[in-house]
Parts: sequence; structure tokens; C-alpha cells
Amino acid sequence: MTFSFVYPSAKDFSSFVSALSKVTDNFVLNITEEGVNGRYVEPDTKSMMIILDIPKTYFSSFEIEKPLSVELNLSSLKKVLLKAKSKTATIEVAETDSGIRITVRDQKVGTKSNIYLASNKGDVNLGAEPKVEHTVKFSLESKVVERIAGDSSVIGEEVTVKGEGEEVMFYTSEEGKEYTAILRKDKPLKYLELSDIAESKFRVELIKEGIDVVSQFSDVEVNIGSNIPMKLRSEADAGGQFTVWIAPVV
Repeated sequence: MTFSFVYPSAKDFSSFVSALSKVTDNFVLNITEEGVNGRYVEPDTKSMMIILDIPKTYFSSFEIEKPLSVELNLSSLKKVLLKAKSKTATIEVAETDSGIRITVRDQKVGTKSNIYLASNKGDVNLGAEPKVEHTVKFSLESKVVERIAGDSSVIGEEVTVKGEGEEVMFYTSEEGKEYTAILRKDKPLKYLELSDIAESKFRVELIKEGIDVVSQFSDVEVNIGSNIPMKLRSEADAGGQFTVWIAPVV
């Protein structure tokens, strides 16, 4: 056995898998000394990157002999985890000869189930995130961004996001129609940090897809700059996070 780890919330782990399955059928998970991580890049235009990162400190138990990667079929894994909704259940993932063993254990009700999945194994490929400096950072409930993206898509295919002064603005216009959403502190922003004016334009569909991933957890942090990728981030209660990078329309 090269690796074995226990994540304290089967429910949150299931949410990670469910979110990833919305954008891809397979996902390569890296298991290293630092923890568990992986990334997905939108294959057609390379305009969106989704990163899952769960540092070692968030696991109840974490053992590894050598770093490696496992390719997961998310459809199969999602079906396995459909019943893993208990807030008191934990999930253990361990290597087997042909793939992985998943153990869902609920100490409170005294249940335990083992599932075996075949998976391809390989070397770790960590990749790199964009190295940019955002000048505007804000946080709000993910459902607010979902609604803004949905409303924007009725008008056009692209939306401009601008941060200036004490507010953030989303606006789009096409064929004589316009849509504008202005967000301010507490209306509905939970916080807003702005070191300089920022303005970028993005494809609405990519924002919708990105938010669909991070909305598994209630709040989303949004980072923008001028003509650089947008960064979306959300954290699970039990630890670990999704980061979504969306390329601007230039």
C-alpha cells in the first residue's frame, strides 16, 4: 500500500466529487507529502482551470510511501458516494493493486462500507497556477453570482466586471439591451478589498461553469484585476478548497 488517508467529512468529500463531475468525466488526483490535489483544464480553449487542494493538515490520518497520481472516473465515484451524506461519516481512501478502496465509516450509527474502484496510476503532475496580481478581492454568497451570471446570459455572451471605489459592477450590453448589477459592502458583499481600479471582460458561460463548481460550498471569494484571469475560491467546512481560474476576453 503506497498511500492511505482519512478525510473527516464524507459529505464534503462527496461535494468535491459532485462538483468536478459537472465539468469532466475523469480527474487525476495527486497524492503527495503535502496532501491531495489535482487540476482540470477546459480542453477546447484552455480558458478555465479548476484546482482541488486538500492540505495534509486537514486529514484525520495521512500515510504515504511515495508520491503518485490516480485517475478517477467521477461518474463511478459519484454513484459510490451518493449515500455518503451523513455529517458524522468519514471517508478513507487507500491504494489497492488495481486502483483504490473507499471506506465510508459512520461511528455514530455503527455502519461501515467498502467499495473498490479500478483506476490508472502514474507520476505526479502538479502544474502551475497563473502568476498575476489582483487588485480587487470580494466575498459573497455563491448564489448571488449564479443569479448575476444567469441574468447576464439573457443579454449577451460576455460580461464586464469592474471594481472601483466602494463597489463592484457586472455589466453587459448587446443589440440595444443592457444589464447592470452593482454590489456594495453588505449589499450583498461580505467584504471588499480594493488597492486599485480593475476591469476585465469574461465569457458568461465560463463564469456560470466556474460558479457551479465552487457553489458546493456557501461563500465564494472573487479576485479580479485588469485584463488578467479571474480567480474564484471556496472552502469546505472540513478543510480543502476549490480554486477556479477564468481567462479574460482580450
